[in-house]
Amino acid sequence: MCENYEKIEVFIPHQIKSEANIFKHWGTKHRKKVNLQNTVIIYLKNKYKFFLPAIITFTRISSRELEEDNLIYAFKYVKDIVAKIVIEGVEFTSNRPIGSYDGDPRLKFKYAQKQNKNEPNKILHNGFIITIERKNEIS
Repeated sequence: MCENYEKIEVFIPHQIKSEANIFKHWGTKHRKKVNLQNTVIIYLKNKYKFFLPAIITFTRISSRELEEDNLIYAFKYVKDIVAKIVIEGVEFTSNRPIGSYDGDPRLKFKYAQKQNKNEPNKILHNGFIITIERKNEIS
């Protein structure tokens, strides 16, 4: 059942790595991409009522931080599928390639990182958080 939210925050226990400097067979990379996108679909699709315009923040949780360029590259496939889910959830459009949704001017993307450190009474698992917020028209 879909509910109305001003802010949606979903933790996905899937480790995000930048493959910008890793050279693997294209089939291996493709399987990893499809697995990651299917995981995001399971956590988001048909569970929330989305809204436009929106600010989408991807927060990577890991023991090591990535450089900014590698962080953005690491979320490329997640960005593609989240944009598709959000726009299709509002407009019910289809038959567009997955990579064509993230260029929509109603979507703004941000990236962040948190280190997975041992802090008292707080356990952070490796994975990432997708936050989708309603964008104020003024900003």
